[in-house]
Amino acid sequence: MGVSILWSDYPWISFKRWIKVFGSLLMALVVLAEASPLSALEAILRRSAYVLIPFSLLLTKYFPDLGVQYDRWLGKKMWVGVTTQKNCLGRLCLISIFFLLWSLYRKWKSGALRPLKPPILADVVVLLLSMWLLMRPSLFAISATGIVSLGLGIAVVGMGLGIAIPLVGGSDLEGLVSLLGRDVTFTGRTDIWAVLVPIAWRHPLFGLGYGGFWVNPPVPWAWLNESHNGYLEVFLELGIVGLFLLLGFLFSFCSNAQRALARHFDWAAFGICLLLIALFHNITEASLVRASSHLWTILLFLGVLMARLSRTTPALKESPAPLPRSRVNPALTEKNLKAPALHSSG
Repeated sequence: MGVSILWSDYPWISFKRWIKVFGSLLMALVVLAEASPLSALEAILRRSAYVLIPFSLLLTKYFPDLGVQYDRWLGKKMWVGVTTQKNCLGRLCLISIFFLLWSLYRKWKSGALRPLKPPILADVVVLLLSMWLLMRPSLFAISATGIVSLGLGIAVVGMGLGIAIPLVGGSDLEGLVSLLGRDVTFTGRTDIWAVLVPIAWRHPLFGLGYGGFWVNPPVPWAWLNESHNGYLEVFLELGIVGLFLLLGFLFSFCSNAQRALARHFDWAAFGICLLLIALFHNITEASLVRASSHLWTILLFLGVLMARLSRTTPALKESPAPLPRSRVNPALTEKNLKAPALHSSG
């Protein structure tokens, strides 16, 4: 990724954006260096939800100049909260809902939900707020990507679909898309892909350089600043080599998570499900290899964590508990316990 700066049209901008992505990796290593990396990552995810979700609601309700945007063509009201765009808020709610449901399930499985304690009630409140933000009528139609990603997180064909859909233009997906209440162009995304795919094929091997394409893109829409497909975005900037590197990261993530299932089942399952959500999310949004993406940063943290967990030695089987010692007066030694000798009377 860093080498692509050499052939970027805007090397300085590419360099700065590469530094941001590299910084995310360093932060992941900082979490890994904690005495308990699992607890540290769980604290990060929980505190992020506790701060960002209520603050988003506060901005949208009482500071609309900061928390609300309007569609440039239709003037439709769109909630953005603490994020910069409506889909980013949907992604934030998606991650928060998934994490809090996972956390509550773990507590329920371990019997820690009863009695209800303040931390559990806080999880429930933030979970409900996240769902309300995601399911608002004004937000539902424009953050369907987040809702669909959450629902399709159990599937396993995300990468293949993500690469194939831009190339075929979505022409064979009318039935599926209509079920989700969307049009066959994915709200104009196929028109964007039809323009970007030929540009990407002009530099198929190494791409146009990381982070430099959208500085001054050769597209007919001045407002466009992303491809709305994470795999196409990687292909544009890093070429086929970048796609193979991304594929290697994803396979490594899955392999490490599979090995970690034996000892850390909850965390390994959480990582696999979040990976599947990310794969589906990037069919119509671009969040892969982006320092500004909440989803990619968490995925990177989990990738480093899965690598650590997969190399942890398996837990030793518990040996049977030793038999309890009899409570014998230490003064009664073996010598004292010997039966007295019988003397025959002469």
